[in-house]
Amino acid sequence: MRPEPPDFEPMFQPGTRYRLPDPAGTLAVVEVHDAGLLHLPTGRVVACDPFWGSQVRPQVAPFTVTVPAGRYPVTLSLARGLLERPDPMPRLGAAAKLTIRDEPVLAWGVALHSGEDPERLQPDQIYTLGVDSGHAGLLDASAVGALAALDEPGSELDRLFEQVWGNDWVNLVVDQMSGLNVVVFHCGWGDGGYATWIGRGVEGKPVCFVVDLLVFSDSFGPIAD
Repeated sequence: MRPEPPDFEPMFQPGTRYRLPDPAGTLAVVEVHDAGLLHLPTGRVVACDPFWGSQVRPQVAPFTVTVPAGRYPVTLSLARGLLERPDPMPRLGAAAKLTIRDEPVLAWGVALHSGEDPERLQPDQIYTLGVDSGHAGLLDASAVGALAALDEPGSELDRLFEQVWGNDWVNLVVDQMSGLNVVVFHCGWGDGGYATWIGRGVEGKPVCFVVDLLVFSDSFGPIAD
């Protein structure tokens, strides 16, 4: 039996509460943040760890499903811990959504790269993006080269890392001439593998891409009031 898609709708509804699967049983509430627009001039979506530097180019490929060229909003779902203590728990990146159409999702499927076939996997396996820096990013396939070019000592890639550590996310232009950008965000549980799901609407057209960072999908919730 293949892994089922999580219930993403409550993850992007501010105020929804989840009980996290940590030893303390932390109660967390959903915060939703607008991360700006992502420029997709080719319509080929990439999700990857943006801090692979020069290894980004050989390691990263776009998903097989393409979308019309354009600029699309990226929304982040963050988990804010509700603890009875003076110092609040840091917010955790829970999911990132790239919206293509403002339509209801009728079906979900895992986003695939060329050559990937779910039938080759074990029943409980799923294709994921690998994260080694505790961060993931969304970008257009044409921006991969510009991102890789930043990998030099004292480069913009180093400054990007500093920016993200001081924020929950950053929308960085990697090529000023073309306006190519990358939306980078924290992965709440750190390094690991995270699946990207495609939501489809009428006639099977892509409505959104959601990177599931597992904070809410592996939790006990959502919790009813």
